[in-house]
Amino acid sequence: MAISKTGKTLISYNVKNGQYALLTTASTPTTAPVFASVASLTWLTKFSKEKNLATTERYGDGDLQLLLVNDKGFTGTIGMTARDEEYEEALGFLLDLDVGSAEVKQLLIKEHAIYFESEYMGNDGDPKVKKTWVYGVTATAPSETFDQNTENINATTIEYTITIRGIPLKDSTGTADYTNTNGETLKVFTYSKKPTDTGYATFGDTCPVPKMAAEG
Repeated sequence: MAISKTGKTLISYNVKNGQYALLTTASTPTTAPVFASVASLTWLTKFSKEKNLATTERYGDGDLQLLLVNDKGFTGTIGMTARDEEYEEALGFLLDLDVGSAEVKQLLIKEHAIYFESEYMGNDGDPKVKKTWVYGVTATAPSETFDQNTENINATTIEYTITIRGIPLKDSTGTADYTNTNGETLKVFTYSKKPTDTGYATFGDTCPVPKMAAEG
């Protein structure tokens, strides 16, 4: 039988069009989270995430019988062409003074969602854009280094260290937490749509609450 790769992604590239939305009201088992209006990020250069997963092995009768999983989400970075002052003010890193602004002591961590777009292509050679929301994000103020110009301009690049803890997946009504047949709840770390998905055109306009499809 011939192997079909129709619909498969051959390459992914080019992160762009970053946005964020602050979490204003946290999710509870019977209510949906509420996010503030979407705000733009400065020009993106990078988005990376690395799984934060711990496992515990249980042996019996001389062999591995069980593998327990503790999924704590992701750690990662957001790269930008320069520091985003509005983003840093929203997260409490930066404070407007009577004239100018100041970096200040961080007093709390503000959870938010990050949005970005990336391009992908199959072997049809037709480029497409995938839109992605990332949930349960917290960030820390970036490190910063200024180099003098030599033969070339040595531009400063900025990376914010982030943690991605996710938010609870809601049921098909979008309010109560979803539970599977074993009574377990699930967390959503990222939520993406491709051009053929319903609601794709407006997916970046507001921060959506991930929910299960209705049965039937």
